[in-house]
Amino acid sequence: MAALDMAIILWRNQKMINEVAAIYGIELGYWSRIKLIRSIIVNVIYAGSTEVITDLGTQLLSVEMTGKLSTRIAQGLGGGLLTARLGYQAMNLCRPIAFTSKNKPKLTQVHQHLLGELTQFTSSIRPATKLSLRIK
Repeated sequence: MAALDMAIILWRNQKMINEVAAIYGIELGYWSRIKLIRSIIVNVIYAGSTEVITDLGTQLLSVEMTGKLSTRIAQGLGGGLLTARLGYQAMNLCRPIAFTSKNKPKLTQVHQHLLGELTQFTSSIRPATKLSLRIK
C-alpha cells in the first residue's frame, strides 16, 4: 500500500504542477522544476513513511476501527497540506507578478477547508457505523 500511495502522490503532484503552469500559460524552467521536484520528493517520502508507520502501528497495537480511521484522517490532512504548499510554490514560480501580503494565499485557509471536509465526511460515516453495530 505504501508504494501505491507514493506513486499516486507523485502522479498527482506532477499533474498539479503542469496544470498550474498551463493556467499561467508558461513552461517551467529547469531550476524551477528542480525546486518543485524536491518538494514532490518530500511529499512522496511523507506519504510512504506515514503509510508504513500507520500499518505497523495499527497491527502492533491492535487499534480498533475508529483509531484506524482517525489515523488515516490525520495522514490525509498532512498530505493535503503538503500538496497545497507545493501548489503555492508552483504558483509563486509561475506568476509574473509576485503576491502581496493582502492577496497571498495562506495554508490556514486550506487547513480549515480540509478539516471541514474531513469532519463532514466522518460525520456522514459515523451514523452508518453505529447502525450496523446495532444490527449485529
